Amino acid sequence: MKRARERHGKTRAYVADAMGHSVEWAKGIENDRFKMPSLPKLLRLAHVLGVEDLTELTGDDRIAAATYTKAEHTALPRIRHALTRYELRPADREPEPANVLTARTRQAWKLWHAKGDHRTAIVALLPGLLDDTKHSARLLEGADRRRAQVALAEAYHLAQLFLSFQPAPDLVYLTGDRAMAAAQDADSPRAIAAAAWYMNHVHRDAGEAAEARVDLAEQAVALIPRGDDPEHISRRGLLYLAVALSYAKTGQQGDAWRYWDKADAAAKELGTTPTRG
Repeated sequence: MKRARERHGKTRAYVADAMGHSVEWAKGIENDRFKMPSLPKLLRLAHVLGVEDLTELTGDDRIAAATYTKAEHTALPRIRHALTRYELRPADREPEPANVLTARTRQAWKLWHAKGDHRTAIVALLPGLLDDTKHSARLLEGADRRRAQVALAEAYHLAQLFLSFQPAPDLVYLTGDRAMAAAQDADSPRAIAAAAWYMNHVHRDAGEAAEARVDLAEQAVALIPRGDDPEHISRRGLLYLAVALSYAKTGQQGDAWRYWDKADAAAKELGTTPTRG
């Protein structure tokens, strides 16, 4: 534990705080005064330290931390098929109107946030939603096409959330990249900001060079118009929060608190901004 901590430039205080324990606990683990943590806590410790192989902490036979963290949902193959299936010939059907796609996407998000087994419930909608939004985004024109691209980006965000609980990192990154491409094709700063937020979140959660997504978030912030629009203020604040969390994940406290203050300022500004009816 000490070697891993020092290799990543993290203090005992940082590790202890991330684990919800005292500095004495961290010191006791390192000095062999406490027994081996339970498996869930050991996995959490590996995550905090950026350790992929638990043998670095246990000294036992090779154990990949990812083996124990995520169980495959029975519907994962269906989602994988929906994401990796390509229609090289135009389908013989009319594209759905952009406003219908927007309503379907909104309904899917409500379902995701509903009580119960929302992951299983979303699987019933997601493949069809992805197919229809991709189809419309290819065939519609002008403003309707851009609105379909925004709906497509949001459908990919849903897929990202489902996949972030699955042992399928390749699909997580695939959906993140496609969501950003759809948002850029829509030429929508709000959609780009949302895509940057999810991209930052996914990379941070996976421990994949979280600081590399900071630049992406800052670029997205620069695209958001200034003013008193609550949507713009909230998305700007979310991106500042994403940067703060990324810096916190890598133990860069000064930068983390600096961006936390920016996010807090945006939240306070949003709290005093009248909503538009």
